Formats: sequence, C-alpha cells, structure tokens
Amino acid sequence: MLAGRRIAIVMPAYNEAKLIRGALEGIPSFVDHIIVVDDASIDTPSKIVRAFPRPIELIGMELIRELALRSRPVAGTPSCSAQTSPP
Repeated sequence: MLAGRRIAIVMPAYNEAKLIRGALEGIPSFVDHIIVVDDASIDTPSKIVRAFPRPIELIGMELIRELALRSRPVAGTPSCSAQTSPP
C-alpha cells in the first residue's frame, strides 16, 4: 500500500524465464498484488513464478482459453461489431 492506495502490477511473461526472477525481485514491497500472465511460453517462466517466495497470482494459457471460450457468442444471439456507436 502506498499513500493509502492498494497497488497491483500485471506482468506479461512470454518466454521470459531468464529475466523474470530479477523483474520480480525488483518489485517494491509496497506493491500489494502481483499478477504474472504466462502466455504459452516455451521456456516455462511459470516454474520460477511458482517458486518465488512472495505471493503471486499466475494466469496461464489454460485460464485464458477458458475465458475465451466463455466469451464466445452463442448461436442465435445477436452480436455486436466495432462499428456500433453508443446510444
């Protein structure tokens, strides 16, 4: 917490196994919530994140795929487009 505010960091980690430990170690102690997004890395930064001594929320491709599947339109429902303007 800093100046009465909760602070969160979202860190993308695609093939960052060599650098992620140093990046995590550099996060100040006033940061309340750390989220690392592992976007289908082949060098497994998620293993380093899981072993890190500080609590970190790890979001991997499994969760991203699940959320994408949930957000797919259902057959027979109207869809919107980027061309739609607000009322």
